[in-house]
Amino acid sequence: MVVTGREQLIELAKAWPQGGRHIAQSAATIALVAWQSEDQLHHDWLMYDFGQLTAYMLLAAADLGIGSGHSAVRDQGQAPATPRAANLTKVGSAAANRPGTA
Repeated sequence: MVVTGREQLIELAKAWPQGGRHIAQSAATIALVAWQSEDQLHHDWLMYDFGQLTAYMLLAAADLGIGSGHSAVRDQGQAPATPRAANLTKVGSAAANRPGTA
């Protein structure tokens, strides 16, 4: 799910107050969402897949010169109205001092 509305981003940043404040200042934030698994093995696979996806999104953003960062979701009540949000990735801030960029 992609969130771009400023008011929505400000509210979404509250999902992890200690580490997600940068979400409010992003141009967009991608929320990875899925149904909550009742099976521990499938839950673990999902969290692994979300971690891999997050890493690749961060790498792709860096390759394009787009600043990005990730955030956990501690408070599901502040997350998008979905079954479960597990990870937030903000995109759209400038990649300052990135080697190879002008």
